Amino acid sequence: MKVLHAFDNGASGNPLTYTVLKRDATKQLFFGFSGTKTAQQLITEALQAFPITYPIHPSGGNGVLIVDYFYKYYIYKVRDDILNTVPGILKAHSGYDVIFTGHSLGGAVAVHGAADFLLNGWGQNRTVTIITFGQPRVGNPAFSDLFKPMTAGWYRLDHYHDIVPHVPPCIPGITVPCVHDGGPLFYPYHSSQEIWYDEAFENYTE
Repeated sequence: MKVLHAFDNGASGNPLTYTVLKRDATKQLFFGFSGTKTAQQLITEALQAFPITYPIHPSGGNGVLIVDYFYKYYIYKVRDDILNTVPGILKAHSGYDVIFTGHSLGGAVAVHGAADFLLNGWGQNRTVTIITFGQPRVGNPAFSDLFKPMTAGWYRLDHYHDIVPHVPPCIPGITVPCVHDGGPLFYPYHSSQEIWYDEAFENYTE
């Protein structure tokens, strides 16, 4: 593995870093995003989890809504560097497949990065896979439907009683439905394949 690019957004309270690595033997590029670092940051994420529209790719159609905090974190603290850096990396690595990955907040940012990547048309002639760890919910089903069909797979690994994957909460019959179809226009929804590990990290279910 070789590091191609590393970025630290310098945010106070909860700085986020992302790194681009390559593996020549398998012709793969990895975009990895760091996660939530403090309990206060987790509280902030939960309190600012309300729906907004998705303005950077409005051609996706009506009904696309996303969680405010994670979207704005990506837009204001990460996206400019990605737009300035990624095209050159892709040009130098034609035919390399891409994997987006991240933990906690970084998982949400990785999803936004992958969505932006695919909707910008950068995924042509290469597969794009998303693998996250302890990822919070980032948007409604319409958001997922906008780019998920362009991926080779989207996998979400969760551990035991980790609270982050339940931010923002989705409680059937109490808050809103947690399924793809039906219910109000916006509700927090996990669209990816979940792989759930037990407390000892010895067994998992899909």
